[in-house]
Amino acid sequence: MSIPPRPPSSSSPPPPSGLCIVNNSRRPVRPLRKVLEIYSSSKTYSGARDIGENGVGLKQGCATLSDLSFVLVNNSEGKYVELGIIAESLQMAEGCYLPAFRFAISKNDCDDAIESLMGQMKNLFSRTEHANVAKCIERYGSDIAVSPGVGGLPRRWDDGDLLGRGIDRLCRHIDGILNFFDNRYVFAVILDRVSYGKTNDQSRQALDAIRDLRSVIPRTYLHVPAGFDFRIGSSSMNRERTVFNYWPQRLVELSSFSVNVNENICWWQRDVMYQEGLGYDATSYKLRVFVGFDRVRINSPEEAKSASLYVYSRHSGRLIKHEQDARHILGLNAGGTMYCSGLTVLVDDVDGKLPLNPTKQDVAFAEQANGDVHKGNLFAWVGAVTSFFYHYHLAKFNDKKAVLTEKIRGYGSEPTRARMKDIDQSEFTTFIYHHKFYRNKYIRLERTTAKEVIGIDTHFKLVCDMHPVNVPSSAAVDEQASKKRKADHLLSGSDDDAESPTMNQNLRKSLDFKFSELIVPILTQLREMRVSPCLHNLSSTLQPWLVIQANKEYVERTGDSSLNGQFNVLHELVNARTLLSVHGVRMARSILAEAAGKTFMNNISRRPEFVSLMRDLETASEGEVRQDGTRIGAATESDGHVKSRQYSPHFAGQHAIPVLESWAGNNTAASVAVVSGAYHNEGGAPLHENGGHMNYSTAGMMNNRPDRQQQHHLRNEAAPPLVGQSTIADEPTPIHATKTLELDAAITNSNVDDAVGRKGRDSANATMEDTADDDDDDDSVSSTKSYYKNLCEKLTVELEKRNVADHAAKKESKRLKRDVAELKEEVKRQQDLAKSMLEAFRR
Repeated sequence: MSIPPRPPSSSSPPPPSGLCIVNNSRRPVRPLRKVLEIYSSSKTYSGARDIGENGVGLKQGCATLSDLSFVLVNNSEGKYVELGIIAESLQMAEGCYLPAFRFAISKNDCDDAIESLMGQMKNLFSRTEHANVAKCIERYGSDIAVSPGVGGLPRRWDDGDLLGRGIDRLCRHIDGILNFFDNRYVFAVILDRVSYGKTNDQSRQALDAIRDLRSVIPRTYLHVPAGFDFRIGSSSMNRERTVFNYWPQRLVELSSFSVNVNENICWWQRDVMYQEGLGYDATSYKLRVFVGFDRVRINSPEEAKSASLYVYSRHSGRLIKHEQDARHILGLNAGGTMYCSGLTVLVDDVDGKLPLNPTKQDVAFAEQANGDVHKGNLFAWVGAVTSFFYHYHLAKFNDKKAVLTEKIRGYGSEPTRARMKDIDQSEFTTFIYHHKFYRNKYIRLERTTAKEVIGIDTHFKLVCDMHPVNVPSSAAVDEQASKKRKADHLLSGSDDDAESPTMNQNLRKSLDFKFSELIVPILTQLREMRVSPCLHNLSSTLQPWLVIQANKEYVERTGDSSLNGQFNVLHELVNARTLLSVHGVRMARSILAEAAGKTFMNNISRRPEFVSLMRDLETASEGEVRQDGTRIGAATESDGHVKSRQYSPHFAGQHAIPVLESWAGNNTAASVAVVSGAYHNEGGAPLHENGGHMNYSTAGMMNNRPDRQQQHHLRNEAAPPLVGQSTIADEPTPIHATKTLELDAAITNSNVDDAVGRKGRDSANATMEDTADDDDDDDSVSSTKSYYKNLCEKLTVELEKRNVADHAAKKESKRLKRDVAELKEEVKRQQDLAKSMLEAFRR
């Protein structure tokens, strides 16, 4: 956009009242007589690939902005120039008239060429048949001040010769296109007396148009290279170069996606096409989609904040379609404030496959044979990308739209001074993702498995204040009653879940929550005090899962992947299970629910749940006696026999089920090691073998009542001592005198001789009797109580120290945030001061 310079004059030039658009072309421009045709129909050649095509946009734009327009074309490498006129005064009721003329150029120097052109025009437009055209040129000449002529040449017209003035003015523009940076193909459009805006002042209308063009042109063209020299201005001194970085300057988290769109096959029929060998991607074209949040639009109270769509065509080279609210087009939820926050979608037709209407203002899918299929595929993929992008960044702020909006608004609306590349050379953020098709309804990009690849040219990024938490947030006990009830039934061995050895997804989440919020803090504190409680009963169904959770938590916290550390975690986990087996579902539910609903680590010594839990653990370790006089863990003879099933070492190793470990005071010597799921003695031979498999009792595997009784019965039939392990009664322990080693399930061998089996059971009965005598020892009870009392005191002191440290850290964090805010204000103040000084310097 430029206006050729006027010759110097003593008086100041009049204010501009029109616009002149000058541009070069890589290929020849279509002849003006074809461009300005009112109507033509051709079956063989339509000129769709030519510059100018049918001239629909040219004629429409000129008629909208001005009553008198001129079109100049240098299309013959200096042999001739063309002149076309689009004027309202030439249109009659009998028909429309858009004249086009061709003038030869002299091969001599430029001055002779311009003088020759002026003479040709004077002779042509002085004829009677061109009287109406001459009036248009006279009107154009009436707006120019008296000047000495073109390029300092003597004038060839008198002061009252308006036709001569108009010809002189046109020849100055022709001189401009003939010397336009030595380009062979150049065209110019001249709009006289521009009608734009709400004011009647012609000069003001022209200036308003120039001002708006400066803001609209960068948005209209997406792929202008950095070396392109595009200037808009009202004089040679005020023609600022336009930089085409409109969207990288505005969009927060600007990301790029590439999808394949098929013009003939519906996206939900791709599987059928694969089976028939037709292929889907092979017959598709590449479509590039840019998505981001518009920080300027979100800070403007006049503009809408909903998802906007911009479609750019490579064939026409500019914006062809804009939808202010495109949620309904993209198949997104259009209600409320979903998909808002200044969400902006840019569709880049990289391969130029989008069909255009004659004015190049929209996509004409109806011109294609399968236009409906093409349209459905395009907007289905664009909608899937938009939904993925929005929810991906919304999840950073816990799905709170207000927080997301404030983060975007925080970037402000001022343009940044950072040097940016053109959009084709930039490396924006991309994603590696997988997609799924949901019947023929919609396409979904998987956020859980998506990987974000940060782009160096994405200048505005959204960063959440804190890392997202995978554990479900705590809620009131009554709101989570159903999930807790299911978990309690499974933990207590209820018959409700007896037919399903695996836990469903909702129950697993509930147990994950209890494990993280209640059990893990206890394990951490006990591990720091180097305490390893005695091994108690653990449900066989939950054991593999709890072991996996324990190993994962322990390795993440300490980095210790040794087997001994994992055993300690398992031992500490068992105490929580013992609480449920001793006191039943109701009491366990109240303790676990209250503790799980709150943060367990805060003020742990003052919480009644913690005191109750320690008391219950203490009771469980001592061994509780029922009202009928039998000890918990004992079983009646009517329980029947326990069924055995064989597990291969490979299967057992997958679940890593450690059920045995001797008690050592220093927590370092373990008498039992788990290798591929089989237990070995010091000599390396398996303890119980049967054809390369180990017999593992499934008592309690289904968590029903008879299995639990069988499990209690098996505790009284413990296996003989392991090789290298001291007798349980003779082993000293620093914790309590029970020295109990209980088994999660009995490890038996159904093929062992009956006499050997009876001998083993007699030995186990003797061992359990000695253990029962030790459990009744009052000194043991007192020592256990004192131990847990000391433990609680140590935990209290440690937690108080941590609370003090946390308080100091929070105070320091607040101070740092306050300092950062003050620095930001100071930077802003300095920027405003520098801006004001610069403006004052310019004035």
